[in-house]
Amino acid sequence: MRSALPSRSLAKVRPPSQKTPSHKSSSRRILSRKTRPPPSASRHRSPAPVECLVRPADAAEHHAVHLFLAEVFEGPSVEAFTASLEDPFYEPSQRLVLTREGNIAGHALLSPRETHVSGVPVPAAELSWMAVAAPLRGQGLGRQLLRRAETEMAADGAEIAFARGRPSRLFAGAGWGMCGLATPWESRTREVLARLAHLPPAPQTRTIRPWRRVELPALVSLYERNCKNVVGMYRRSEAFWQWLLNRQAFDHVYVAIDGPPRLDFAEAETRIDGYAVLRGATILEVIADHAAVARQLLTRICGEAIERDYPAIRLHARPDDPLRPLMGEGRSAHSPHQAPGDAVLIKVLRPWRLLSRLGPVLAGRAREAGLPSRVELGFAVEDERAGLSIARGRAKVVAGKLGRSYVRLSRADLSRLLVGSLPIDKAVEAGRLRFSTRAAMEFAAAIFPRQSLWRPPLDDHME
Repeated sequence: MRSALPSRSLAKVRPPSQKTPSHKSSSRRILSRKTRPPPSASRHRSPAPVECLVRPADAAEHHAVHLFLAEVFEGPSVEAFTASLEDPFYEPSQRLVLTREGNIAGHALLSPRETHVSGVPVPAAELSWMAVAAPLRGQGLGRQLLRRAETEMAADGAEIAFARGRPSRLFAGAGWGMCGLATPWESRTREVLARLAHLPPAPQTRTIRPWRRVELPALVSLYERNCKNVVGMYRRSEAFWQWLLNRQAFDHVYVAIDGPPRLDFAEAETRIDGYAVLRGATILEVIADHAAVARQLLTRICGEAIERDYPAIRLHARPDDPLRPLMGEGRSAHSPHQAPGDAVLIKVLRPWRLLSRLGPVLAGRAREAGLPSRVELGFAVEDERAGLSIARGRAKVVAGKLGRSYVRLSRADLSRLLVGSLPIDKAVEAGRLRFSTRAAMEFAAAIFPRQSLWRPPLDDHME
């Protein structure tokens, strides 16, 4: 891969003349060597480092940004990059560029989003296409760019940040937690059909057919009903849906209809109870109100795959999706949409604000678990302290308070704990969670149960 910045070689020191000096000049030279002071250290001093600046981009830099991304990532295409600029929430200032001598040497895209945690709407942000030019890596510029990105996302109101990529020391050192792999499951098409054939028949057969544009409100409503209990599924307005569909990052959309295939405009939202989005042999997204509907969509997709001579299919889905067991245990070794080993990374940018936002839900869980009417749990996270108290059905968060019952944990594990992605028992066994009392551990287990987390690839920019 070529360097994103032109390399600069140091000027070579001119070699001494090969001419034999005269006796007189030699005498002078010898005398001068005795009296001449030692060479100045400035002759051997390294060139002063060139300052790199991180700042928001502007619209005039879109072409230069695309050239940089194409150099570092070998993509996206011009069409995909242009389509990303039409995101209804996009502003040029949401791009951060790291510049060196006027050239773009680093980039990060910050996309404002909204997700749900335990059913509660939470402002979020997506960090994507972050990189530093190869000649400048290893100088701390990645940390500088990441810190600025986190500051900008938090200043814009985001409480949670998501990213997708290979886990690295850069993100781990900044307190980002890994919340599962983003690579799809893969299985041979006929094996999936064989597993489906062993299941009981659906109580009611749906009509599966290609989606029609006029049925967009049905997709919006169906997705909204199913995204509230999954962390990482961003809320999609109708304008956002229009953008997703107009950029044509897929090949087919199939819908499941309860009843005959013909629909009146007013019937679409009530009778469409499932859909699937495909690109080639990869299922990017399946959303259905019932598991039986999702299985019928998968059956149709497998039939189409056999007709198109696809020996295997890939499925993107959350780990607890009802279709996942039908794919077996094989992860895709290579996906045309994601690199091997890609993971979902998450960081809670404002943990105590998110904890306060979740207060009513946490109080309800404590009540359902039969905990005492007043319970407290402190959090010791590196150099920060905060205390959560629940009394008479109300939750309160006090910064700087720890109390007698508390837990010590890293910033990454705090993020995973708050979104329900941390198995507490395993974390305790591994020594990552250290509770001061047994009551503190029981309290945490009751109010922070495991939650479903998934980042649909359909939302990703410039795929």
